[in-house]
Amino acid sequence: MIKPGLEIQSKQCKECLFGKNRIVSLERKEEVIQTYVREKKYFICHMSKRNKACYGYFKWWLKNILPRLFELKPPFERMKKAKKAKKIIVD
Repeated sequence: MIKPGLEIQSKQCKECLFGKNRIVSLERKEEVIQTYVREKKYFICHMSKRNKACYGYFKWWLKNILPRLFELKPPFERMKKAKKAKKIIVD
């Protein structure tokens, strides 16, 4: 999870997982991303001397994950879905 006070690299390194010259395969990149998103962790830059978060990951997270956290649907839509699924939703 991205935390207040988290230190992030000031720029993307030359071998960044999110850059053109990454040092892993595209398949491995996708595995890494899925793991960190599933576990709600941030990716530490391999070039960081102080365990700072990866700049490329942070940019990716802002673009791909943060917007999902703020997707809200009107309450009546949630109620319709709950009735169909016969579930109780507690907000």
